[in-house]
Amino acid sequence: MLSQTIGPEGWSQEDVLESLSLLALDRSDYARAESYGQQALDMTGKLGAENSLKASALKVDIGLAREFQLDAARSEPLFRQAIEIDKAILTPGSPALISAETRLGEALVIQGKPGLAESLLRNAVAAAPRPPFPLLPWQIAEPESALGVFLAKLGRSSEATNLLQHNRTALAQIPQSALRRWNQEFRARL
Repeated sequence: MLSQTIGPEGWSQEDVLESLSLLALDRSDYARAESYGQQALDMTGKLGAENSLKASALKVDIGLAREFQLDAARSEPLFRQAIEIDKAILTPGSPALISAETRLGEALVIQGKPGLAESLLRNAVAAAPRPPFPLLPWQIAEPESALGVFLAKLGRSSEATNLLQHNRTALAQIPQSALRRWNQEFRARL
């Protein structure tokens, strides 16, 4: 259908699919978000950009859609691939890399893999407030909050409580409603 409206496969069509994926994610239609995101990712590969930042962002978005569908095991490889791409292109502490590491940490926590999650989340927390990338308060709060949930799950309540209470206001400022809901649901589940 897209080829009939905007022409043959190309970046314009990929952009439309990516936008449809984000809209579906925001509307809590996670299966549709995953489908559109996968179509956009497939097209990105056909266009020769399988190791680009665009591909990395799509992998994170598809992984989120899978996590929202309670399928953290299938999201984990996508987050790992996004991190590999980001590390090859970006400098440490880049917002996209911190976000991908945080999402992978959350997926690992959900799957009950504490040994892998803690070091990853601590690295993301340590990188978040450092220059040269000024982050918004909610961007710093995401990895801290994910680490707090993880620590609470391990019974390390004093450190967990500090991280979770400290970030409550900042997390309420997450711009995408789906991510804001996910943040609340994720913390309530664990």
